[in-house]
Amino acid sequence: MLLESNLNDRSIIIFDCESVNAIDKGAITVRGHPDKILPGMVETIKSVAKELGEAINTESLPAPSTMEVRFGFKVDSNAIVSVARSENDAQVLITLRFG
Repeated sequence: MLLESNLNDRSIIIFDCESVNAIDKGAITVRGHPDKILPGMVETIKSVAKELGEAINTESLPAPSTMEVRFGFKVDSNAIVSVARSENDAQVLITLRFG
């Protein structure tokens, strides 16, 4: 199933999603609207970066010279975004580098 997510008036992203429990796009809730896919991902990325950055800078241990965190997102047919179990399951991969 393909979900179309409007980024703005001129740009869209198409997500290739697997159906979930025989429920499809017709059952989308406010939380799972396709146009909220990318903004939801961006907010999660910002939160992860902020939390990791604060943890690195406030711990009593010396901060590492560099650190990399990698995770991915997957989107289901109800436009629900979740962190993927593995890179192979992800539709979008994110790498955060500190240092």
